[in-house]
Amino acid sequence: AAILGEAAKQSAAGGLSGDAQRIKQIENKASTGALVQMQKDLSAIKPYKEMLDTNINVAIDLAGKVLKTNSALANKPITWIAQNMTNSPDVGEFMAQNQIVVTEAARVLNNPRLVGQLTDSARHEMQSVINGNAPLETYVRILRRVQSDGQNRVAAMEKEQKRLASSLSNTAAPAAPVANEWKVVR
Repeated sequence: AAILGEAAKQSAAGGLSGDAQRIKQIENKASTGALVQMQKDLSAIKPYKEMLDTNINVAIDLAGKVLKTNSALANKPITWIAQNMTNSPDVGEFMAQNQIVVTEAARVLNNPRLVGQLTDSARHEMQSVINGNAPLETYVRILRRVQSDGQNRVAAMEKEQKRLASSLSNTAAPAAPVANEWKVVR
């Protein structure tokens, strides 16, 4: 108790009241917890974002083999006929790749902490954005936008991680006592 009393006196001499010192300790503990969680989140999301980027590039390459018109209305029956009435491996491969991109984009953009299951509503929302029947130029621009939004999300998380780390390293910790300065009061 005497040591704690002496530490409180030294903090007060340094301009921090006991309440201010306690608040600073609570803030540091919260920031440390947030920093640990942010690192976990970044470690989880980055591989998914990288895989999303790779799969978007594959989808764009495959789309060039499938999408033939500048009209989604015309592309839909053309794609359906190619998929259901003919033997078109390009269409099948493109449709599979498009679904993979939709699922990964929903995961990265709608659930960046990757907690819990990916919901059907998140997938459906992304399916309404990433339309495999869109004209090629539109499809490419949408996928590039999805890539950019995913990168923006990761960049924002990295920025917050750096801010948290900086706030913790800039926190003025009470000066460590020198052995001769501590007195035990009995």
